Amino acid sequence: MLATLCLGLLLSLPHARLSPVGETPPLPTPRLQVAKGSVRIVTRAWERPRTLSPEAKWLAVPGPSYVELGALSELRVCWNGRGSLRVSGPATLELGTVGRGTDERPLAALGSPRAFRVEGRTEGVSLELSGGWVSELDRALLSGRRLPNGLYELANAGARDIHLRCPWLGGKGRRVLRPAQRLRMRLEPPP
Repeated sequence: MLATLCLGLLLSLPHARLSPVGETPPLPTPRLQVAKGSVRIVTRAWERPRTLSPEAKWLAVPGPSYVELGALSELRVCWNGRGSLRVSGPATLELGTVGRGTDERPLAALGSPRAFRVEGRTEGVSLELSGGWVSELDRALLSGRRLPNGLYELANAGARDIHLRCPWLGGKGRRVLRPAQRLRMRLEPPP
């Protein structure tokens, strides 16, 4: 009786869906909100690019998307239950997924941001930085800012190690950020 009542209550909730046993639940759709400035979004789901301003509410962006942030713009991205990202422009951002099945996770690829802060919660998000540096953030918090000399200062504000790797650098393309550690490094490949 109680189980039937709970199931009925769950199914009556808006947007409630049950996944069959053994099937991976779908990834959350990224939601975007502009905190400052303006942001241009391009996605296959829409006919034309859209420009968002701070007056806009949270916007769900279906499918892979490309986002451009103007100078001094600030954007928030949220994947319910998975993680969040805050980016300061000028910057570019690609949103998508990486992996398959149970290993699938949201992907945010950042191109030359002025500053960023990304938090991975349960099951996390994947982050790709300029120059091909990649990290899977699972219960971790990483922030970074571009310095005047072209280097980036990365900081681990979480309680777990953060592993960065750059496949095209081979053995030299691995860095570990310990909790509370800061690291200055060049993300883009040298000219």
